[in-house]
Amino acid sequence: MTVEDHEANVAAAQKALDEAKAKAAFKEFPKWVEPDPSHIDRTNGNMTAPAFPEYHVDRTGKLTVLVRDADEEARALTVKEGV
Repeated sequence: MTVEDHEANVAAAQKALDEAKAKAAFKEFPKWVEPDPSHIDRTNGNMTAPAFPEYHVDRTGKLTVLVRDADEEARALTVKEGV
């Protein structure tokens, strides 16, 4: 095996790994997560998450938000800026 063949094999393996990671990441989102409490607004007995247009409050009072990617998930799980 020549150096060129080896480099081609490594490049092909890296491409396959990158594609597998992209497919796995694609399947991971969207998903529902419980946001940091700083994102939850409690007004007049109601709960909302103003920074996230799609949220859900279940019958136990747990609020979750729908995130579409890893950046949005990180934003939901960290303390809201300015708090």
